Amino acid sequence: ANVSVWDQLCFFTYFIIHSQQLDLFSTLINQFAIFIHSDELDMTSDNFITFAGTAYKYLSYIDHNLENPAYLRLIIQIWGILPLKTTNISFAEPTVRLSAVTILKAALTNLSNLIINMGPTEWPLMKDGLVLLMCIELLSSNRDFEFDSISAFVDDKIKTKPKQEIVHSLFEKLLESQKRIQRSNWTDLLKFISKNKFMCDYLKLSASFDAFFLCTKYILQVSLNDDVAQTRMKQIFNEMISKQKLDVRLSEIVLILKFLRDPLPEDENEKKSTKFIHSMVETSVALQDMIKSYLSKLIIKETDLILLYECFQYYNPILLFNIDKQTYLLKIFNQYEQRSFGFYTKWFRYFLCDNNYVDTTQEWHYFEFLINKWLDKVVEDRGIFRQIMLEIDNLIDQLARAENNKVNNRRLTYFVKNIIDRNFKRGSLCDAIINVGTNVSNKIFIEEFERKFKEEHFLPNINKIKAMQSFNNPLLILAELYQGKEAVILVQHLIEICCDAIEIGHDELLEHILERPSKDTLTYFILFENCFIKISLRQNILDRLKNLWNLWEEKGLQARQIIHWQMFTPSQRFYFYEIWNMVGIYAKKTYKVSKLFDKQYQEMLKMIK
Repeated sequence: ANVSVWDQLCFFTYFIIHSQQLDLFSTLINQFAIFIHSDELDMTSDNFITFAGTAYKYLSYIDHNLENPAYLRLIIQIWGILPLKTTNISFAEPTVRLSAVTILKAALTNLSNLIINMGPTEWPLMKDGLVLLMCIELLSSNRDFEFDSISAFVDDKIKTKPKQEIVHSLFEKLLESQKRIQRSNWTDLLKFISKNKFMCDYLKLSASFDAFFLCTKYILQVSLNDDVAQTRMKQIFNEMISKQKLDVRLSEIVLILKFLRDPLPEDENEKKSTKFIHSMVETSVALQDMIKSYLSKLIIKETDLILLYECFQYYNPILLFNIDKQTYLLKIFNQYEQRSFGFYTKWFRYFLCDNNYVDTTQEWHYFEFLINKWLDKVVEDRGIFRQIMLEIDNLIDQLARAENNKVNNRRLTYFVKNIIDRNFKRGSLCDAIINVGTNVSNKIFIEEFERKFKEEHFLPNINKIKAMQSFNNPLLILAELYQGKEAVILVQHLIEICCDAIEIGHDELLEHILERPSKDTLTYFILFENCFIKISLRQNILDRLKNLWNLWEEKGLQARQIIHWQMFTPSQRFYFYEIWNMVGIYAKKTYKVSKLFDKQYQEMLKMIK
């Protein structure tokens, strides 16, 4: 039966509008008021949903008439007469929200025309109707982002007194609902509150610290010297934090820390007000505990890193008591969380390229510890490490651009050396070279890589190289990379560096080209591999062999040299001639070396006879 009552209210109101018998509305509304009062009729949540659905249905029939203030007044008043508790309002119901938004769009477009010349009996219902509709729109979970009742209300040029009454009633209803206003601009409504009606309880409508602080400033305009009010504000602040009515998120923590760092206003009253808020924040044990609990449980995502950076940039030793930056940053890497390439590059930028770094012993140890932890993590994932190597030039540039060049050189040098170490250790020598040669162009990095390659991977293996052992031979690896056209520029330079360090003695050379010629000698390898064509060591070998040929022509061969030649296996003979044919071409000889050996062999035989 109750449902039909609210249906009738909608039906008769829209009938009056449709038939344009507006003078009947006062009789209708008075009868409903008597009926509701005499029966002590309450409206349930289901009743309200049904009413909103019926109202929305009939709105579609007269939406072209909503621009008429006279019609719109009637529609708003039937919402104002509803005996409804805020606990029974279904904010999530689509038809409830649609009805409210449709009416408010028309009403707040020109609120001044809507309430002008309104009789004293109409205003209370108009005000209550607007308040209910705004309450629904503000607290609806499915917000229409194209419409904001607060902005529309604030922008309207209506005189102050009606707005004061609407806002005061709206805040009372919102407090009754025990819900917070999630919309950030709700504090714009505070300017319509009469100073003698300001209540500390309005703070309970805040859903963010920013809104709470702004509301506090408004209240302090009339309560700056009111100890009771200030005590109450602090009490509400701590209660809302303890009951988790103020969301402690990373963005909110940063906002608070920035607020505490902002310079105090010059105006004395504003300065006093700001100092009170600072004191309220810094003396709140509840806030300290909440921040500590939140940060200890927070799983840091890539999007959190900039906020975390700012959190420590605006570090407050009171609010962040017992939260050590270095310990916290290291803790991030111990979280069992899949990290992305972007996470590690941002972490590097924010916490290793810190412009505020001070070159003290402690800070340097912190940096060493952090960079090594970062390197340990990026090396764990082959894909991420490859991406890091692709980005290494940018990372080095970021570190180099940080302030204080003297300090940066130290940090930069340490980073370059250690990432090169990881690059060599994490895989094969071949992979290490390709990683750098195909991805890195930074001069500092390349020079350090080449130095390390020579001193730690080439020179310690010089005997292996001279013996041409195949396993993990740096020179063979470089030649294979060159042949495969991998990292050609770096490989060519490494070959040059290595060859500059190679010395082939006279006896070694004779062994390679005369006593035991073979394709497995270092000399043969250098002479016949394409990667050595422009290398000075190859030129040096050819010059020495040319001089040796000339010496043989001038002074003749030694008997043992001729005997070696005579005793060659077919394989040795093949490589002997291959080497000396190359020398002959280089020296522009007009005959083969075999002719020289054969001639002197015949002469030796004659001498023996």
